[in-house]
Amino acid sequence: MQKPPQKGYVHFDKGTFDRLAAGTPEPLESRFAVSHGLLLTLLQGGRVTRGAGAATASCWKSSPRATTAT
Repeated sequence: MQKPPQKGYVHFDKGTFDRLAAGTPEPLESRFAVSHGLLLTLLQGGRVTRGAGAATASCWKSSPRATTAT
């Protein structure tokens, strides 16, 4: 007896690829949301050491508005 496929398994072969390549694309829907945690992470630039967060923090610190804000 063969084992049943694992939960969530989707068979993918050349026929599936051809059907997806020839079909119409699905519309993309953004799920990006700005949360309080994201804003705090960006504003706490000293704690971010790598990646896009460090670049954002660097830009924030070098911004003229950052030094003149009250």
